[in-house]
Amino acid sequence: MEMELRNIVVADVLDAITVHSVKVKTTKMKNRYCYGLSFCSEGQITYIQDGEGYISDSTHAVILPKGGCYDIVRNKTGDFPVINFDVSGFLCDRIIEIQIKDTEYLFHCFEQIKKAILLPDERLRIISVFY
Repeated sequence: MEMELRNIVVADVLDAITVHSVKVKTTKMKNRYCYGLSFCSEGQITYIQDGEGYISDSTHAVILPKGGCYDIVRNKTGDFPVINFDVSGFLCDRIIEIQIKDTEYLFHCFEQIKKAILLPDERLRIISVFY
């Protein structure tokens, strides 16, 4: 999967939102409208796709697939930044779990993207920060 991530071409960053996730509430995602990158500093979500679990917590981010269907199990309450994006071509149809070491840096980049989305003519800067 590492090779796929290294070679993606981001076509657009659609939005950057923070999702408040409450423990024990479980939902289903059907046909996700775009790719998403989700991570957190506190809290934990398990995404279950075809019986396999993928964790999003302070040490793991996930890439959520465009068109994906999965269950979202909220294990611990927390806030989860999500960056929704599209790529040129195909990236994946499965959830990808990514180990992370510097959550603070991800939050810094997320805040830069979130602010820049509100400004006109910032598309290239947004994509640059996303990479």
